[in-house]
Amino acid sequence: MAPKRIRIELFPNLDHRRFHVTAQVSAERQHAGTLGGDRHDPFRAIFSSESNRELTADTKATIMKFYDVEGVASVGVDHNTVEITRQAAYDWPDFTGELISTIKEIVGWVNDDVSVEYLLYGKTYDHEPLAELEAEIARQRAKAAAYERSRMF
Repeated sequence: MAPKRIRIELFPNLDHRRFHVTAQVSAERQHAGTLGGDRHDPFRAIFSSESNRELTADTKATIMKFYDVEGVASVGVDHNTVEITRQAAYDWPDFTGELISTIKEIVGWVNDDVSVEYLLYGKTYDHEPLAELEAEIARQRAKAAAYERSRMF
């Protein structure tokens, strides 16, 4: 039996997170921004090559469950992944628990024990590694600044 685990991947873009799930979240793939990702009309096609693509009712229902969570700005789903971008007025602790509950409902883990871990640059944590993330962001900014300074001369 596969482990019941959700790994929340953190990025330097603090508004974006990816939830990796050890169960199928969606049979189809829809990336936020590719087919809209707009809270009011998430299925509006932006690119003409995508305009004839129709998602199944199950995929649409899955995506709309995430849009029902207050604080979610955009949603993308893949077979075992959910990508969420938050609204600027919200902090992740305001609604991460509800996102995890939504994932558990979708995959049928409602009353099950589920391991929740955080993933940052390939390393897993049992807590949200904000200090490590902030240090990495500072390191990347310093590296970019040093590169810009080197180009000036």
